Formats: sequence, C-alpha cells, structure tokens
Amino acid sequence: MKRTALLTILIVALFTTAVAAAPVSIRVSGWSAGPEIEALMREQLDAFEAQNPDIKVRYEPIPVDYLTKIQVMLAAGNAPDVFFVDAVYAPQFMATGALLPLDDFMKKTGTDPDIYAPALLDAFRYEGKIYGIPKDFNTMVLYYNKALFDRFGVEYPTKDWTWSDLEEAASKLTKTDGRAVDNVYGLVLGKWPPRWLSLVYQNGGRVINDDGSLAITDPEFMEAFRFYTDLYKKGIAVMPSDVGATRERDAFGQGRVAMAMEGGWAIPTLFSNYPDLDWSAVELPMGPKGRGNISFTVSYSIPKTTKHPEAAWKLIEYLSGKENQIRILTSGHVLPSMTELFEHPHFADAPESRAVMAGVPYSRPNQYGRYSQQVIDEIEKAFDAVIVGKIDPEEALKKAESNLKKAMK
Repeated sequence: MKRTALLTILIVALFTTAVAAAPVSIRVSGWSAGPEIEALMREQLDAFEAQNPDIKVRYEPIPVDYLTKIQVMLAAGNAPDVFFVDAVYAPQFMATGALLPLDDFMKKTGTDPDIYAPALLDAFRYEGKIYGIPKDFNTMVLYYNKALFDRFGVEYPTKDWTWSDLEEAASKLTKTDGRAVDNVYGLVLGKWPPRWLSLVYQNGGRVINDDGSLAITDPEFMEAFRFYTDLYKKGIAVMPSDVGATRERDAFGQGRVAMAMEGGWAIPTLFSNYPDLDWSAVELPMGPKGRGNISFTVSYSIPKTTKHPEAAWKLIEYLSGKENQIRILTSGHVLPSMTELFEHPHFADAPESRAVMAGVPYSRPNQYGRYSQQVIDEIEKAFDAVIVGKIDPEEALKKAESNLKKAMK
C-alpha cells in the first residue's frame, strides 16, 4: 500500500514537473511588409526564443486587410498576444479598451519610458497610461539627385532651406522643352496626406485641435495646402504617374525628378533598386513658422484578452530593447526608437539616415484623433480634387471638413 502511494506521488510529481516545464506558446502578428522585413522579424523572434526557451512564439503576418482582420479578432477574443498598432489607429484602440496598459509591466521590469523618443512613445499614451512601445520609426526628408543638381548648376539643398528655396530650386531643375520622355521636373509630389502635412506644422497649423475639432480650414492649413498644390499647377512638380512610376521613390530613383519629400523607408529601396543613382537627403525645408515633421511609428501592443500577458510583455521587452534595436538599425530597413541609439556609430557614414533621425524632436505623430483614417481619406480626396478636378484648394478643404463633421458625429 505504501509502495503504491509512493508511486502515485512520484507520478504526480513527474507530471507536475512536465507541465511546469512545458513552454508557453504565444502568437505575434503584423502586416506583411515584404520578404526582407518578414525575414528580419523571424530572425528577431528566433533570437528571443534562444534566450527564452520557456516561451515559443508563432509569427502570423497578415498580408492584406490588416486593420480589419485585427479588429475582427479583437471582437472575437482571439487576437494575437502581441501585435502591431499603427499610430494612426492607436487612439481608436486605446479609447475602446482593446489594449492592455503596459505601465505595471514596465515598473516591474524597471523599463524607463524616457529611453524612448517622446514624440514616438506619446503616440501610444492615453489618459496617462502607455498602451504600446514604439518598435521603430521614420520621418520625412528631402531626397535630391546630385547629378541633376550638377547638370543645372543648382546648389545642393541644406537643412536651412525654406519653402522659397524649394520652389526656386524646383523651377530651375525643371526642363520640359524637349521630348516628353526627356522631361525633367523639380519635385515629385505624393497625394497621401502624411507625406505633406509636415508643411502644415511648418506653417504653425494643425490638423486636429486639442479639443478634437478640425483645423483643416484654418488659414495656416489652407496656406500650406495651397503652396503644395501650386507646385503642381506651376508645372515644376509632378505626380509619379506623370513620369511612368507608381511610387514617389521610383519616380525619383528613375532620374526623372530632382527632388522628393519621402520617408526614410525609401533609403533601402534606392540603394537596392537604383545602385547607380547619385543621391542624398537632408531635413525638410523650414516653413514660415519654423521646422515641422511627421513621425511614423508602430507599437508592439498587447490585447486585453491575452491569456499570457507576462510572456507577451517579455517578448515586447526584448524586441524593443537595446540588443534587438541595434539589430534592426544595422539591417538598414528601419530606425530605432531608443534615443540612446541616435548617436550609434552606424550613422557616421549614413547622412540620409541622420537626416531622418534629426526630424524626430520637432515631429508630430501621424495621428489625428479617433477618426485618423477618415481624416486622412478626406484630405486626400481634397488633394485629388485640386490636382485632377482643378477645384480651388479652399473649396476642396471646406468640402472635406463638411464630410468629416458628418462622420465624426
């Protein structure tokens, strides 16, 4: 009898030990950003698992309709334990209680929020709590084709350029008196509002006021919008399709335009797809009211419904930590959110990346309240109306404001 009891105890003990030793399995999702970025993500997760054998991570990239699918999973209670949240729709997720506050985890592990650039971390703050850790970022910079500047005898841009300098250079760098295929233009424009809303901030304007009201028909916004669209009307700027391209970075890379206001995401594309292009980048020109930029960032966040919050936080802590941030920095695809790494030796021979980094302190997140996506969509329609429909900028923005007020009721 005693032997049987002892055997039972041993079996139970062995079973308990086996259960305790079984690794926790968590899921992580983000949008698909191409094979190179996915490979980089898998490399990061492999490194995490090697250091944390008690946690297994299943990577589940979502190739299309990311936002919709994440919303459906959140509603169904089966969202990934860690997932990307773009700053654009973070306010909606935070306000509806879909995300888990990270403050207690950060205190427990001694993670100081001040190690991250404030302009990035603030995109994921709501009512005094933090709901995501910025994984990386980009800002807008001015790319320029050195060969075209040399050809037309125009001095290279500097960080001290103004709107007037930009327009004057674009005019000098435009040549349209020959065959259409030989035409060269000063600047390529992007209709996606976050590509040019920096101009609004440079003019002292806002997109959304602190009280949540719209500011897109305020004089400061109007002036910046008119300046931008007038570059096209004057014939010194083009859309990508005007030079046979689908993206701004490709219009620039093909050598048909001398300048492009693009994000840091264009850097690896230009190096890999246009190896013979002689180019560089500087900070955006200053506006009438000084500098302004937009920071594009994405968080690692945890849904409130997760069954493994501790393991999820451990993964976020690793992915946003110094070791891994150096890994993504040296990959050349994105830039780290830790301010300590802004002076990393990697930037010694990377003036383009330094220009991207320089824009962070005076940037605002690509975020426009709970209705961010609707705001972006309506402003983009206004741009199209001016460029394609030849409507006056003021009329186009007033229509956008009217549509948004209906949506925001």
